[in-house]
Formats: sequence, structure tokens, C-alpha cells
Amino acid sequence: MTDSIQISPRQKKVDRYLRAANIGTVAAIAAPFIYFAIDHVFTGWEEDDALLIPALTLLAILVFLVFEAYAVLAVFARRKTDEFTLAMWHSGTSYAFFAAIIWFIIGPWAELVFDLWFALDPDQLAQASTTDDSDQLTDTSLMEATIIERYATPVIFGAFFLGFQIKRFRGDI
Repeated sequence: MTDSIQISPRQKKVDRYLRAANIGTVAAIAAPFIYFAIDHVFTGWEEDDALLIPALTLLAILVFLVFEAYAVLAVFARRKTDEFTLAMWHSGTSYAFFAAIIWFIIGPWAELVFDLWFALDPDQLAQASTTDDSDQLTDTSLMEATIIERYATPVIFGAFFLGFQIKRFRGDI
């Protein structure tokens, strides 16, 4: 003889809210792996290669996008369920805002330092200072997205769900 516990409609909304947040957190954790997979699979892919790996990568991208979109929209739609869910929402958006500021302001300098530290040796620096810059307008490498542009969305979503989960597990309002 089991007693069934009645769950209130408000508690169901909170459960859906937290489930969507968990899905978003998993998708935010998976985002860097999917981005690296995209980079490695499609950069080196040629016409004669098998289509299984690119097809599986595209399927992973599709599943990732559906999960991330569901998580963000569900969390956004149910953010005012109660005070605690609203506090988690505000914490996540604060973390995402500061991550965006830091990512876009400090990120280019960090990328420049990283490129100079690991990619150039003293001979290349000497050659770079004596090269002619007139052909840079037609250089296609300048049109490629930088690391800052390419990973802005996963960093911001990751920061949102990190702030959200920190507030959730700390528990205070």
C-alpha cells in the first residue's frame, strides 16, 4: 500500500525548470567538444573520405542545438515561477554578462599573447617587421573567425549555466 504524493502545479513547473537547466548545463559542457569536432572533421575532410563521421558530427550538432535552444527557452519562459528560480536566472545572467565583457575586452589581448608566445619565433618576428602590408586586403586568412569570435557563444552560455548552478547549489536567495 503506497501513498501517492500529490505534486502541485507550481512544483511541476519548478521541476521542469531545473530539468531544462540541467540539459542546458550538459549542452554547455558538450559545446567545446562539439566545436573541436567540427573543426577537426570538416577542416581535413576531402571528397573521397567516408561520410559516416561528418554525418555523425552533423547529428551531434543538431542534437546539441535542439537541447541548448530548449534549455534556454524553457529556463527563460519559467524564470518567474518563484523567487528562487528568479534568483537563479539573475545569477546566471550576471555571470553571462560578465563573461561576455571579459571575453570581448580581454580575450583579443590574450589571443594575441598566445599567438605571439607559441606561434612565432624571433626569425618570424624579424620577417614580420619587414614585410609589405599592401597584399593584406586580399588575404583570406584575415576573413577567418578568430578564437574570440568562434567561441563567444559557448563561453557565454557556459557562464550562464555555471552561475545558475552555483546559485542553485548554494541555495540562498
